[in-house]
Amino acid sequence: MKSIFKIILWVSLLGVWSGEALAANACTSKVTGNWNAAGTWNSCGGVAPQPADTVTINNTVTVNVAETIAGVTVSSGKILTQSSPLTDTGPLSVVGTGTLTSSATLSVAGTTTVSGTMTLAAGSSPTFTGLVSVSGTWNNSGNTAATFQGGITNTNTFTAGSGVQTFNTNNQSLTGTISIPSMTVTGITVNNTGTLTVTTALAGTGTLTNAAAGVLNIQSTTAQTTLASLVASAVGNTVNYTGASAHTVIPTAYSNLGLSNSGVDTLTGVTTIGGNLTMSGTASATEAAGLTIGGNFTIGAGTTFATSTYALNIAGNFTQNGTFTTGTGVVTLNGGTQTISGTATVAFANLTVSDTAITLAQNVTVTSAIIGTVTLT
Repeated sequence: MKSIFKIILWVSLLGVWSGEALAANACTSKVTGNWNAAGTWNSCGGVAPQPADTVTINNTVTVNVAETIAGVTVSSGKILTQSSPLTDTGPLSVVGTGTLTSSATLSVAGTTTVSGTMTLAAGSSPTFTGLVSVSGTWNNSGNTAATFQGGITNTNTFTAGSGVQTFNTNNQSLTGTISIPSMTVTGITVNNTGTLTVTTALAGTGTLTNAAAGVLNIQSTTAQTTLASLVASAVGNTVNYTGASAHTVIPTAYSNLGLSNSGVDTLTGVTTIGGNLTMSGTASATEAAGLTIGGNFTIGAGTTFATSTYALNIAGNFTQNGTFTTGTGVVTLNGGTQTISGTATVAFANLTVSDTAITLAQNVTVTSAIIGTVTLT
């Protein structure tokens, strides 16, 4: 009977001991040291952190061998140096003046919150499954490729580096002011609600949507702008083609379109601009199809626009401070009340008006035909 009782008691104790060994610990660093050294940690069961544990960095800790963990917090003023691969199956938080420097493969399954400093050095090649929120400093100084699957919110400093930043797996959003030199969208939709600038390459099989408050600045050249789909029709959003290169403007419907580069902009397939078309810098463009502008059309000083043989419909004001070359296509003013202004005489070959009133703040000549009746002031 005693033997049976001892066996039961031993099995019970073994079960309790096993349960304690398997329970997740909330480990906190107590001294500067390596991640895999048990002496670096408090509240960690007498061993180095295990995959089910979470860790709080309260000193300077180095990830010196490949590790898996269920959550990481780098406290304000403390340092985590990740020189070996780290797989975080939970959230990652870099707080206050805390610093995380990654120079080996990094994977974060949960949210990544950075109010401190996150530095991606060469070799990091991170993947972020959850939302990345930056109110501190994000610095991809190693110009490493990175993968985002939950979107980015930035309210402070976000330096993406020159490596390709890939967005895949889940539909996601970009919020705040973000500059990404090389951006690839693969098989999903990225929704830009802030100001996004792409300076080198915009590519991928997915879709980039510019939300109503979104501003998208595309500086990448024609050869580098190969994104499968751009949606820019939400009322109020603006897409600007900028930089020193020529552009083939992505054929889609725009709300507000800006051409501010110093090259030739090809408008093949561009037929609808719901809001304003604004040209600045030394940009030049020629109609490649009938074009309807629902707002104002401004030809800035130093820019050139030609109508060719296609129809041009303008519902807003027409301002010519640059060069407007009229072709044989009919220009139609149909906004109700409009103003024609600028620094030079405006010349139309064929003009159709369906307005109630046009204010002439500059001389206008019509070389071929004018159709319609309107009050001129």
